Amino acid sequence: MPPPTRRPEYDQSLLPPPEAALSMFHRRVLVLGSAMVLVLLGLGMQLARLSVFEGEERLERVERRLDRVELQPTLRGRILDRAGRVLARDESSDDLAASFPLISGTWAVEQAASAARRDLGRAGWSALPSAQRREAIIERLPEWDAQAAAIWAEVARLGGIDRADLEARLDRIRSEVARQVVAVADRREAIERQRLAEGGDGAPPPQGPIREQRSLHVVISELSPEQAIELRRLAERVDGAIEVRPTVRRVHPWRDIEVEVDGGALPSPIRFEPPRTITVRGVTDLLLGEVREQVWAEDLRRRPLRGADGRIDLGGYLADGDRVGRRGIEGAFEDRLRGRRGMVRRNIDSGELERVEPVWGDDIELSVDIALQARIAALFDPAVGLALPQQWHAGWLRGEPRPLPLPAEWGPLQGAVVVLEVESGEILAAVSAPSPHEAAALSAPWRQALATPLVHRALEGVYPPGSIIKPIVYLAAVAAGVHPADGAIECTGHYFPNLDGVARCWIYRERYGLLTHSMQTGGPLSIEEALARSCNIYFYRLADRLGPAGTIEWYRRFGLGGALGVGLGWRSEGTDLAAPVGEHGGFLPTAAAIESIRRGGDRVTPVLLGIGQGQVTWTPLQAANAFAIMARGGEVKDPTLLRRSSDRAAQSRLPLTSDSVRRALAGLRQAVADPAGTGHHLTLEDGRRERLLDLPGLVVWGKTGTAQAPPIRIDRGELEERLESLEHAWFVGLVGEGDDPAQATPRYAVAVILENAGSGGRAAGPMGAAVIRALIDEGHLEPRRNAAPGSAGERRGGAG
Repeated sequence: MPPPTRRPEYDQSLLPPPEAALSMFHRRVLVLGSAMVLVLLGLGMQLARLSVFEGEERLERVERRLDRVELQPTLRGRILDRAGRVLARDESSDDLAASFPLISGTWAVEQAASAARRDLGRAGWSALPSAQRREAIIERLPEWDAQAAAIWAEVARLGGIDRADLEARLDRIRSEVARQVVAVADRREAIERQRLAEGGDGAPPPQGPIREQRSLHVVISELSPEQAIELRRLAERVDGAIEVRPTVRRVHPWRDIEVEVDGGALPSPIRFEPPRTITVRGVTDLLLGEVREQVWAEDLRRRPLRGADGRIDLGGYLADGDRVGRRGIEGAFEDRLRGRRGMVRRNIDSGELERVEPVWGDDIELSVDIALQARIAALFDPAVGLALPQQWHAGWLRGEPRPLPLPAEWGPLQGAVVVLEVESGEILAAVSAPSPHEAAALSAPWRQALATPLVHRALEGVYPPGSIIKPIVYLAAVAAGVHPADGAIECTGHYFPNLDGVARCWIYRERYGLLTHSMQTGGPLSIEEALARSCNIYFYRLADRLGPAGTIEWYRRFGLGGALGVGLGWRSEGTDLAAPVGEHGGFLPTAAAIESIRRGGDRVTPVLLGIGQGQVTWTPLQAANAFAIMARGGEVKDPTLLRRSSDRAAQSRLPLTSDSVRRALAGLRQAVADPAGTGHHLTLEDGRRERLLDLPGLVVWGKTGTAQAPPIRIDRGELEERLESLEHAWFVGLVGEGDDPAQATPRYAVAVILENAGSGGRAAGPMGAAVIRALIDEGHLEPRRNAAPGSAGERRGGAG
């Protein structure tokens, strides 16, 4: 038996007295108690915070976790023309989408690996070396390759497409995803290089597959109901490999239209009978824009589906599978057209179901007549001939054809047409050629590169005005008090004495025998004669009297130098708010440039402003708008692409005198009705003259213009060509019913430009006449007779 353990002996003097020990015990109890109170107090405060102050928010989070939300696509509003024709609408359909692993061929490998893991069990699979794992996968791969092939065979059969067509679609998807993978890798590499350059260290984070490699891709669109049912059954058997998706598609019914063109009134070299049927493609492309099915980061920032507070905005954007308006009306009116998506919320705990029905977006009614738009677009078709380089554009010199400014293989000319209703300011047509579809059909790559089809030339194309600005200069000079309305000016051929090589009149040239207009008329010119003959000297004088600052200020008052806000302006992230995309305001000299002209003693630049040359550009829309302001006697009504009341009030009124407006219109009438007018006739090879605007029952006031154009560089690969001395061809005019100009009222303003076509009268004039006939064909003009043919008003060209 072991001896008893002896308790250690302590020195009793080292122990505290009994009273002290009791006191120490109390202190320990007090400390522990205080700590417990503090802990309980903290817990209480936390409980109060969670239940009282944050209770609603946290309850909402819990409820969100218990809620299963199914979102439906947004339903965009329709876009209508002025006659109620539907130009864009949403249509429901079903698409078949396939996972990218199935498309790329990795699906069979993934399935074989999953089968091997199932067969061997978790422990057995984990115990295998990597080489034996690969063997196990390869052993099962033929079965799953056969499964993938069977899926695609069924997709082709049920989807009603040829296997070769299906494979071509899959190849396009593979190529596009591969391109995006490379682009993302390049961006990541650039970011990493920048990080290292800024002193970063450590390895970059691992990069997984991009979103497109994890997503489903549409393989067959617009399935029939029967196809959708059968393919859904197939999708259930191959869970996750394919999916039938209900979708909403944007349809533009008037994109491609057949138009019957009557060629009986065209210039005789291109005249044809019977009428020809022209298929016009892409009629609405630039006007309406498009709907993209890719959401950009800026869309999510501007309007996320779920806000920072967690609340859902049913008009917000989803990162995947959403639609966004791009360019044109679709982009400019995105928020109005978009609508609000539907939502079904199901509470997993209670089974409660909440349904929110989708709300259609607003309809947008345009001022455009789409039938007129299509008819004008057809005039640019090569089968009509008006927009092809023609010998009469260049003319003949001593019986020999003068060289055309463009090479023979150029093809259709680029250009634009605007038709504006004078009274309301509504735009009936805004045509830009070529359309994106037409540009893609151009054969030569260099020609496609020069086509710039995404520029809406009617609203975004900027060009020097040339002579079509001259009536504006006259009205400004009279309103500013620097020239009397009936003032006459002598044409001397060149403006500056002893400098006959600069600031010349257009007929003061060797080939015209150094003529002047005063030689032709026998004395100083009235404004009517100056406009009809387009005398440069007259308008040099007016611009000199106005001064550059005065000329520019009046140009601004007529709508130059700023976008008119017709409805197509939209801004993307990073753009200057003063320069919306979709409309252009043109360019005018800045105050600094004007001051530089003054200090430098430059006398040539100020007078050139009077004939629309120099640092002045405008769009065809601005040209038509300026003539409409003149026709309204100075009332400014900004043009619009939206349908509005025709009696809307003017924004402002320019202080134009009625006498100056009457005389300007008389001069524009002479320009197209008097044989000496620049817009009166064409001269053909045999010397015959054909009237340009011989339209019984209508009165036309018009101005042709020829404006200097920049050189063109043609890159043919090994050979590079530079075209110089080019000129744009303009026609801008007004038209109304009747025969007597004194009684007729201008109803429509028409602006036509043909790029690099040469003479305004010879090239743009015939196009302007055809546009006016299109207005008749679509019922906007009804020719009628108010006076007998050959009346005094017609003989004087409207001067009375």
